[in-house]
Amino acid sequence: MILKTSDRKPSMSRAFDEVVVADPRKWAVFLDIDGTLIDVAPDPKSVRIPAELPGLLAGLSAALGGALALNTGREIKTVDGMLRPLRLPASGVHGSELRLAAGDHVEILAPRIPEGLTTAVRQAIGPSDTMLVEDKSVGLAVHYRKVPDAVEFLGTILSDVVREWPAYQLKGGRMIYEIIPRGFSKATSIAKFLESGPFHERVPLVIGDDRGDEPAIAFAKSKGGAAFTVAGEYFPSCDADFASTIEVRSALARLLRALAPAPLEKRA
Repeated sequence: MILKTSDRKPSMSRAFDEVVVADPRKWAVFLDIDGTLIDVAPDPKSVRIPAELPGLLAGLSAALGGALALNTGREIKTVDGMLRPLRLPASGVHGSELRLAAGDHVEILAPRIPEGLTTAVRQAIGPSDTMLVEDKSVGLAVHYRKVPDAVEFLGTILSDVVREWPAYQLKGGRMIYEIIPRGFSKATSIAKFLESGPFHERVPLVIGDDRGDEPAIAFAKSKGGAAFTVAGEYFPSCDADFASTIEVRSALARLLRALAPAPLEKRA
């Protein structure tokens, strides 16, 4: 369920605590990264990783018995570099890459994007100092954060290009367009996780900030799970469940504390 309120800031903390923290051991946790765990940056290589984040994720993963996965549009190898030395279960490029267990190998589920499609995208955009074409091996991303007014023009020309490649789809996001293989999403990856290892027989908890997270949000709802959104260009502050990535990390820290073993004197 997506929890929303007009009095969001105080009540959303309470809602997360009442829904998630109150019953902490039943969840399989699926987290977007950019805009959810960390702030969005002008370009994907300039993001800042909060000092507490790797330890927070490592602690949560351990406390949940491994039932925590990162569900991102980035390549998994890039995520590993950002969070080094962590190698958590992860889904990359909107479900096109998968690592079901921490430290395990990454399974590439889709072929490399055709060179002809990459060339066509670069030719359509032309030389640009304000738009970045990011090669994600199985897909492409076009970042236009420096020129937000280009959204309609860019969407039109990329739609024209992708129309000639029926095995691929164009998805919009927070100052980004992504070209990814059809049949993959952040929901398809969650379905695979729930069939395996520590995720099996748990209830999905999703936190995300963008259009690409909507399939995961809908899937979590369909399984009786919970979904929370983060304010940004896609989810407006009046509707989002968290105002910032700081609030998300704070909520996850509360979940981690709830999962901690009780002191011996309290157990007695």
